Amino acid sequence: MSVYFSKHVVMLKIVFLVLICCLFSFKNVCFTQVVLDYNNTKAYVTANGSVFRQQSTFGGYFVTKDFPRSIVMNLSFAFVAKDANNQIHVSNKFQYSDDVIYQGPVTSNYSDPDYQGKWFNKIWKISQVEIDHFVALFNCNHGVISAGCDTISALSNEVLNTIYTWPGNGDVSKGQQAQLAPYNDINGNGIYEPQLGEHPIIKGMSAVYIIQNEEADHYLENNSIETMGLEFHTMIYQFKAYNKLNNSTFIDLTVFNRSSMNYPQFIVSLFADSDVGDFSDDYAGCDSTKNLMYFYNGDGLDQVYQNVDSLGNLPPAFGIVSLNHNLLSCVFPEFTSNQPFPDTIPHPVVSGREAFWNTLNGLISYGDPYLTPSGRPTKFLFHGNPSVASQWSEVTANRPAGDRSGRISTRPINLPIGAKETYTFGLVYERSGSRFQNVNQLLSDIPLYQQACNTDFQTYYYPTIYANTNEIQFSDLVVYPNPASDVVRIACDAGMCNESFCSIYNLEGQKLLEVELTSSSNTIHVSDLQNGTYLLKIEKKGVIQIQKLVVNK
Repeated sequence: MSVYFSKHVVMLKIVFLVLICCLFSFKNVCFTQVVLDYNNTKAYVTANGSVFRQQSTFGGYFVTKDFPRSIVMNLSFAFVAKDANNQIHVSNKFQYSDDVIYQGPVTSNYSDPDYQGKWFNKIWKISQVEIDHFVALFNCNHGVISAGCDTISALSNEVLNTIYTWPGNGDVSKGQQAQLAPYNDINGNGIYEPQLGEHPIIKGMSAVYIIQNEEADHYLENNSIETMGLEFHTMIYQFKAYNKLNNSTFIDLTVFNRSSMNYPQFIVSLFADSDVGDFSDDYAGCDSTKNLMYFYNGDGLDQVYQNVDSLGNLPPAFGIVSLNHNLLSCVFPEFTSNQPFPDTIPHPVVSGREAFWNTLNGLISYGDPYLTPSGRPTKFLFHGNPSVASQWSEVTANRPAGDRSGRISTRPINLPIGAKETYTFGLVYERSGSRFQNVNQLLSDIPLYQQACNTDFQTYYYPTIYANTNEIQFSDLVVYPNPASDVVRIACDAGMCNESFCSIYNLEGQKLLEVELTSSSNTIHVSDLQNGTYLLKIEKKGVIQIQKLVVNK
């Protein structure tokens, strides 16, 4: 009993200290957390330097919602660059961590109480259903539509607060950028005005949005601390789908160079502590041709650990794929030298920033390359298929399984003053067979995710219930061909089609064309539309029907 009591006294003390830190510090010692679980996955999204982290011992990202074991314990970003003079610049004290990342955009005064009150620990989470619900209510309340309004329920205060506090604009009088989070600017004046029906624009059918910076470290910690003047906007989003995307989550990280320095060699790195169920029996690998880092079990059974259910037999494979930037490197911190080769040569001593530059460039921290078993330099460790005996993997290297984490880095880009760059990553998963079958299937599925990203995921958007406000079915409505290339034909009962209007909208709600239907069979030219998914709305005297239309030339 005394041991039990003493443990809880210690916990109460920790909680009290954390609360004090939260009240009197702008640092992210404590952090807000929201759960994004629109599809089969569950992501604990944080407002500190870690993208995913649950305030418990069981990780921050779950592929099966109700399963107690996570796939990712922790995921975070890091940044490094060289300037025109070949000087190394490192963001966030060499690690994108929770004591040096701050909420909010780059500003002129981070100590401003108004700034801290607006931005500290803020995360915005919203779905497309909620956005469409807001729009439908606005249209009803302002006489834009009337039929069906009595069936639309009120929005929750939580959703209304998210929409009305959406960070669309910064305070330019305080050195912030005017345009921040994306929104539907109905009147085009550059001001986010939800009271006029303007609303957030998200990716996916449900998303989380976070704005952060690392420049505040210079002002709030110590003026001698170097920062890079970077601002980060992170959109984490999900789709419901009939294919593998239902077990996937996507991250758009947009980096803004708000500094007064050009970065001709700028690198983004993603670090993941992946625990495929029981963390003590995992392997890891890379595939440079697919821009993929992945993790899988070291044997055919995921054991029970600390009385928490395991993933059992058929243990899954989990991967992180860079979808719009080629990878420069894929390495694992557990391998700090040229293992399994003897390492007898003394290592040069390098500075912390040089060591970090080397690490993000796929080198050992002191600058030597990693070597394959044949002695060839590589920046992609264990890049062979583990089911193929002749290829280099942890299996063929006969390494003991254990806890695994990994780091991928993107190839350098030029990030000049005032520029921005978006990096898209997919968290992907496979559990359809044995561990090797799952690895092979994961590798085979990467083109699916790549194609989805290349088409901006248009296939996976669909009209929500509130987008179909006032809908009743037009008799025998047929839209063909769909997908369409040059023309789309609309056929329905002549009494309904005649004197009705057909409009085509993009997924941001912008009307692209409108035609009047005059008969039971009508032709609409769509050759001027870009490839993608659109909403086709047919309306007659308040009766509306919305249908998805895909243009694929």
